[in-house]
Amino acid sequence: MKKTSPRSRGNAPGSSRPQILNEAATLFREVGYERTSMRAIANRVGITAGALYWYFPSKADLAVEFLEGVLEALMDASKRATTGSSWGEKLCQAVRAHIMFNFEQSESNKTYNALFGAAHIPELVRNIPGSRIVDLQRKYVDIFKGILRNGVRAGEFRAVEVTPTAFAIINMCDYVSAWYSPNGRLSQGEVASLHADLALSMVKAHARRNRH
Repeated sequence: MKKTSPRSRGNAPGSSRPQILNEAATLFREVGYERTSMRAIANRVGITAGALYWYFPSKADLAVEFLEGVLEALMDASKRATTGSSWGEKLCQAVRAHIMFNFEQSESNKTYNALFGAAHIPELVRNIPGSRIVDLQRKYVDIFKGILRNGVRAGEFRAVEVTPTAFAIINMCDYVSAWYSPNGRLSQGEVASLHADLALSMVKAHARRNRH
């Protein structure tokens, strides 16, 4: 596979990286990654294609930086939220933080899911030199694995299989914003808390019964 040049570039006049990323994300979401061209992104931003290539050597580099930004923001939200005194509280806080992040960053979340829904994108972005996507995804899963592992050790959780359970909980959180309706009976916060309770019920240690 042909490799692109490193993504770090100096500043060029006419626009900014955040603006380019935002406009590209909108196009990825509206027409799909495959149908979005660098020229279309440049036109959307209001710069020349040459100026765009100064910032990003390829469309894949642009997609990678967007995806990394979403993952970093999600990790930051999770780390800030998990301040509970027990592992059960930390798990509930992590679940609520994930779901509320997706609600609050709904457009970015839709673009993220759309990019990974394109068949060849995961392989493509993983081969961009300097891409941190795999590492960031692993670190995010490790947050949940750490909570589960410590909860088991503390006797708060059952002896669950940590890795598949972490993925199950994360996957449960991922698409809540896709089906949620603001016209429904539950608020976003209530839906997030409901899923936190569901996650906790999956792993919570059963109370021991006294034998007579």
